Amino acid sequence: MVDRSENDQEEVYFASVAADYDRLQPVVAGPAYDRGLAMLVDLFPFDAGDSFRFVELGCGTAELTVRVLERFPHAKAVCIDSEPAMLELARQKSEIRGGEHEIRSTDITRCDIPRCDVVVSSKAFHHVAPDDMPQLLHRITDALVAGGCFILLDHID
Repeated sequence: MVDRSENDQEEVYFASVAADYDRLQPVVAGPAYDRGLAMLVDLFPFDAGDSFRFVELGCGTAELTVRVLERFPHAKAVCIDSEPAMLELARQKSEIRGGEHEIRSTDITRCDIPRCDVVVSSKAFHHVAPDDMPQLLHRITDALVAGGCFILLDHID
């Protein structure tokens, strides 16, 4: 994975900004933040009443998952991230807004990805070390049902 000291710095950073993350993202990223999340939800190949299972890798506070569940109330979500402070916010937000979901605390580069129709990730893959990427992509492919899809939004300005 990434140099251990770099991982430690990321953990400290995300733990320190977790409480303000959802409020800061639209400020830091500008209008592209909301447009990007809306685009990801629009890319889900389902109708509002369909039932399906999706996995969000690197879910952070689960803002994307919440938006998907608002559009697709019969979907089932598995949210995966390794930052405890972010996951606590994800749990709180998910309980308030509802929807069927499971939150898992684990490293996306090492986790088991459950069988699903969609794997989605937003702004997390740039944290994955190049050496870990091939194996992660293989695990994503193996997790998808026939006809399933992987939806990725990631960029660094």
